[in-house]
This record gives sequence, C-alpha cells and structure tokens, in this order.
Amino acid sequence: MKRFFAVMLTLILLAGLTACGQSSQSAPSGQSGPTEQQDAGGADRGKTVNVFTKKREWNWDRIKEAFEASHEGYTLNVEITEATDYYNLLKTYVTTGDLPDVIQTIPGSTIELWKEYLVDIGDLEAFGKMAPEISAEYLMDGAYYGVPLFAEYHGVIYNMARLKAAGITKVPDTLDEFKAMNEALAAAGEPTGIAPWKGASSIIAHMSAPVFGAQSDSLSYYREIESGTRELAGDRDWNMFLDYMDAVREYGNSDALNTDNTTERNAMYVGEYAWYAHDGSWVTPALRATNPDMEENLQLGVYPYSNDASENKIGVSTQSLSIMNTENVEAAKVFVDWLLGSDEGCDILVKECNTVILRTDYEMDAADVGALAVQGRELSEAGRGANNFRYISDAVILNCADSIQKYIAGVADREAFFREMEIHIQNG
Repeated sequence: MKRFFAVMLTLILLAGLTACGQSSQSAPSGQSGPTEQQDAGGADRGKTVNVFTKKREWNWDRIKEAFEASHEGYTLNVEITEATDYYNLLKTYVTTGDLPDVIQTIPGSTIELWKEYLVDIGDLEAFGKMAPEISAEYLMDGAYYGVPLFAEYHGVIYNMARLKAAGITKVPDTLDEFKAMNEALAAAGEPTGIAPWKGASSIIAHMSAPVFGAQSDSLSYYREIESGTRELAGDRDWNMFLDYMDAVREYGNSDALNTDNTTERNAMYVGEYAWYAHDGSWVTPALRATNPDMEENLQLGVYPYSNDASENKIGVSTQSLSIMNTENVEAAKVFVDWLLGSDEGCDILVKECNTVILRTDYEMDAADVGALAVQGRELSEAGRGANNFRYISDAVILNCADSIQKYIAGVADREAFFREMEIHIQNG
C-alpha cells in the first residue's frame, strides 16, 4: 500500500482497534460474521483498514476515533477525494496493485466493473438489519459484493422564503407551474434560480432517473438504445427532460456552464436564489456548518419534466461499501460491520453525518438526517421517487455530459443531441 499512502489527497488517519462484538442477526448467506479469531494474522495483517471514500462531508475524524476506541489494536486509514476523481484514482490503484481495503460502490455497472477485485461479504451481520429487497441489489452470481451504505434524495431545491415573497406557497409540481413560478418571481423583483452545469455528469447520472424510472423495464430500454433499435429523437420522456432543461436555461443563471456545484451551494446556504436546478439531501452537513438557520427555508421538489404531476419524480441514490481482495479483508469486515451494523457506528452516520442509513430497525428524524432527507423519503414513500439508473458506464456518462453541455450552449439542437447520445451509448 505504499502508493496508497503516498497519494492521499486529504487525510490519513492512524491508530489502533479490537474486533467488534457481533450481533445475533444472521446474514444473507447464513454464515456468521467475522470474528476476532478470523482476524488473527500477525502484526501486519488483520489490524489495518484502508478506506477510500468520496464522502468529504462526513466526520471521518469522529468515525476513526470511535472505531479505534472500541477496537483495540486496529488502525483506520482514510483517504478522501472528490467524487469526480474517485474512479479514476481507483483505476490507478488497480493498475499498481496498491488496493484500498474498503471502497464506495453503486449497485449495477459499478460493482460489475470492479467485481473481480472484490470479495463476497455475505457473512456481514449488518445485512440482517436491512430490507432484503435492498440487499438483493448487491447479489451477483450468488455473492454479495456490496452492503447498502446510505440513501440520498435529489431534485430541485427551493428557497421557500423567496417563493413566499412572490406570493407562492407550494413548490411546482409541473413544468407549467415551474414556468409560472419564475414569472411571478420576476414580477415580484425576486431572483429566480441557478444551475451548476459546469459539472454536467450529474445531469446524466442523476437527472435521468425519472426518464429511466418511467420505463417498465429500464435495463431493457437501455439495451434497446445500445443496440440501435430505439431512437431518442421521438422519445417522449427524453424530450420532456429537455423541456425542463430549456426552462432552466430561460429562467436561470446565464453563466450556468461556468457555474460549479460549490458556487451553487454557497449561494444556497445564504439564500441568494429561489431555486437550485439540481441538488440533494447530501448538502445538509455543509448547510448546517455554514448557515443552519437556512435549513427551515429549503424544500425538495420533483424534477418538473411533465405537465402531468403524477409523472414527475425526485431521484433516489443508494450507495454501498465493498471490500477489495487485500490482505486486510477480515479487518475490513470488522470495520464495515461496526459502521453499518452497530448502534455506535450508525449513531455517528445519522446524528453527526446526517446520513440516511438503510437499516430497518433504526429510527431517524429531521434533527438527525435533515429536512431535505425527510422530505425526500416522504416523496419516495409516496411513489414519487425514481432510482438512479445504474448501468451507464462512467465513460458514457462523461461523453453524454459533453453533449448536453453543447445543447445547453445552443451549439447543438435536439436532434443532434439525441444522435450524439445514441452514439455514445452504442459505443459504450
């Protein structure tokens, strides 16, 4: 792991830990969880856990401190990087053979991509505390290559103080309502909204969720695009998606293609705009650290692609932890089981990192996970959530992001955009 330590972008955390106590819950495979005896392997093995994460906003210092305090003799090292750099760095580690022990993954194409470097973690006791239908997303070829880590909710975020100043008391449910809201804001002298389209990969990776969610079989739908048997130019759902992008371009900030997420979120935290074209519940920790009073003004709304309110959804993103095939596998299992299966670990994730975990036996409220997460969970439970589509490769996402930026800039029309999308998907 020499290269792993050498290239750490933010922090490396060191200290020592003991094997955690195991719960009585059974895992999907029916096996018992890792034990201290299984962890024995000498001073250089079984006592160190190297975590590679893109959750910059989490309190990793606190996670390290608590884990090490309850697990004498173990060491937790954490490397944090930006989400946009995450998988490229992971590819570098695979090339050099210097693998981290615990990584973040997404069910679908991401786990498929890394599966040969991962180990089966079906013996984790944390699985017994999670809904089987969620855990099943991580089962491939009879093995569990990931364990559910958290859920996040994304859509359009509204500043209700700005909306109320324009006489608007509810967030838009349809595209026409979205347009009418902007006309009312302008008439009242209120600012409209801001879009962070400099990082356009999220447009494809996140904002396509309602498009794929509208299909009866989203994977078959995608395979039809791949095979060239489905054309996007006449596709109703993709055209409604562009209708929303057009409205954002018309009413939002003129410099959207030069606006990144940091700029957009800093504006959100001080209430500069009435709406934020794409963001999610993940902003809560930074929001609370910057301007906690603003939280009560923010409301998560659906992406208003359609004029039929029942068709409009928020996006739902679930991510997982996976364990790579390193010499520290058993220690990594101890850490993951502690983080996701113990009340101590989950208390830190929920109460200090404001994370929506996926245990069925753990209660969470707005004070814990934030108002945006509670609103997202309520919308999802009401049938107004669509899961992120997980079978688009990183390369396709980046290429399609370039194409949507051309469309936003006005240098490509709909026909050209759709044709480029088809080519990118067909080329993989």
